Amino acid sequence: MPAMAQVSAATSVDRVGCTGGAFSLNRIGSGYDGGQYTVRSKATIGGVIYQDSAFLSNLPNGPATSQVIVTGAVGAWPMPENQSLTIEQSIERPAGTVLTTWRTVVDGCNTGNITFNAQVYPAPIPSLTTWALLGLMGGLMLIGLVRVQHRRRHG
Repeated sequence: MPAMAQVSAATSVDRVGCTGGAFSLNRIGSGYDGGQYTVRSKATIGGVIYQDSAFLSNLPNGPATSQVIVTGAVGAWPMPENQSLTIEQSIERPAGTVLTTWRTVVDGCNTGNITFNAQVYPAPIPSLTTWALLGLMGGLMLIGLVRVQHRRRHG
């Protein structure tokens, strides 16, 4: 039986704040086997890094909370208010082999309104909408009709 894909999805903002440890996300994990994983977290505002950390964890299947902390920071804390904050969390096993990455963007560390929230690695498989499928089927039918007419004219 194939292993279940690991996911650490942000579900909502737990707390807002622009000082170390004040901002946190609620997460839901799935597909973990109880062993250790490397968790890499990066938080940036305008390209400036406010968190760049990696740690080992026995990740839970189910709800958890993750904080933006002062680790590996290039920018001076506190983080600036009212500016887009991007948080990426990658799960690795072994260290350096990324299994999944989830990106959450909020409008500010002080407001916490989510503007983007999705798995970015591995890239989700795109799905075709009903209209795209109907267009594709129509195009294939048109090609078939042209071939039938060509055969009738040319023998």
